[in-house]
Order: sequence, then structure tokens, then C-alpha cells
Amino acid sequence: MTDYTMASIYKDNYENDNDNKNNKVLISSHIKVADTFFKRLKGLLGTKDLPSGKGLLIIPCKQVHTFFMRYNLDLIFLDEYNTIVHMIEDIPPFRISPYIKESEKVLELKAGTIKQYNLMEGEKLVIY
Repeated sequence: MTDYTMASIYKDNYENDNDNKNNKVLISSHIKVADTFFKRLKGLLGTKDLPSGKGLLIIPCKQVHTFFMRYNLDLIFLDEYNTIVHMIEDIPPFRISPYIKESEKVLELKAGTIKQYNLMEGEKLVIY
């Protein structure tokens, strides 16, 4: 079995609160980091579902497919500074995402996460 590095993903939550710019909203606390060829190759294949709070961060990555997946995903494409450069909501199995030239990594999350956290292109995510 392949061992994965784990990470947590946060959204900076400014929302007009200039007194508390360090306030962050936890999006996911159990992110597997796929940063080798074999980890990227396996991805989420073989999983039956993706619970809330879990996901996969693929590094490097500019395009993904959902062949042989059993469930829909939200995809968040990030640049080298973890700024959201593109998003795809609720992508079904057996699809190929567009090639996103600016992307350095892709975050795969449970479908509905983008809407749940009101994520938008241009926002920066914090990865620990």
C-alpha cells in the first residue's frame, strides 16, 4: 500500500472583517497528497465514495480524468501560490477536465464542496 502525506486545506475568511485577517475556514482536514507518479496514477480509483472533509491534492497537475470513478467530484485547480485558477463543480465519472495551463496542482473534493464554502476563482487556499 502506498503511504500518503496528509494535509489540511483552509480558505482565508476575510468577509469584511478587517480586525481578524488570520481567521481561516477549514475546508478539509484529511487531504492525501499525491506527489509521485504512482500516487497520481492511483488517485481516488478504487474508492466507493469521498466523505466530506476528505480529498486528494495532485501535484503537479494541469488536467484530470474521472475514468472508472464511482461518484462525482468537485475539482479545484491551483497555481503555484495556491490561488484558485479554475474550478469544476460536480464532474461525473468518465469525463476529462480541460487542460488548465496555469494550474500547478488539483484538489479533488466531494461534490458540493465548492458551493458549500462559496469558493471563487482568485481566492487563495492555505495548505498545511
